[in-house]
Amino acid sequence: MFEKFIENNYHNKIDDEILATAYENMGDYQRSFIKTAIAFQFTQHKAPLLGQFFLESSNNGFEHYYCNQQEKNLLFYIDKTYSYPTKFLALLCQAIIAKVENIFVFLDKEITEQKKAIFLTCLELAGIENSYFAPQNFYQELQNIANNETKIIYCTKQTLPFHKNIFLDNSSLSIIAPVQYKQEIELAYAKEDIIFKEEEPYKAIQMQNKKQQNVIADISFCISDTGLQNYSHGMEFCFLYPNLHSDFFTKKIQYHTLKIDFE
Repeated sequence: MFEKFIENNYHNKIDDEILATAYENMGDYQRSFIKTAIAFQFTQHKAPLLGQFFLESSNNGFEHYYCNQQEKNLLFYIDKTYSYPTKFLALLCQAIIAKVENIFVFLDKEITEQKKAIFLTCLELAGIENSYFAPQNFYQELQNIANNETKIIYCTKQTLPFHKNIFLDNSSLSIIAPVQYKQEIELAYAKEDIIFKEEEPYKAIQMQNKKQQNVIADISFCISDTGLQNYSHGMEFCFLYPNLHSDFFTKKIQYHTLKIDFE
């Protein structure tokens, strides 16, 4: 079913020239943020451990083991309400690291030109070949393919009428940042969605250090406020999803077999 779905949408595939043009027209300054974010993601995440893992035998004569394997199909849908290239890259790069077999990205045609240019540049720099413009009423079509072989990441601010095998981003984000980086942060997170905190960024980092020692570069997460981040120059596009488990892009299959050769 999924293969047929992709085949039916082949005419919506984004040409390489469109991706290249978006990349070339993006200013060097803005492009550098996207490059930094991609490099940051690939540095901070490790590939999940794949393969079969055996557990201790239980008293009832059953052996237990599980198999970790990468997802076969992963589909991103970015609708016109979505404005977070930082969060998109955080998920996309982890999927690449996890060696998901097939990654597809569908971009809403009605998205604004500025957002479209940023997302297209993200796709070009991340090396995504299977990118498409989504047809009208696309989210309704997703209901038919949201099965065990297809994980869907729905990038939206809307409420969904269905939730089967769907990742819906509802994490709020507050940002601690110096005023001089306001323009870059607005570009990364969309102006209308930013909540600036009054605290001094570096003072907040010192407070975080007392609670948790693993501060990543110039960004730290405050335990008491999920998604609260500190920024300094060069890291404005970097984002890590809080509480996203490490094997999100892998499938764990459990096996139970009866042991017949008792010692």
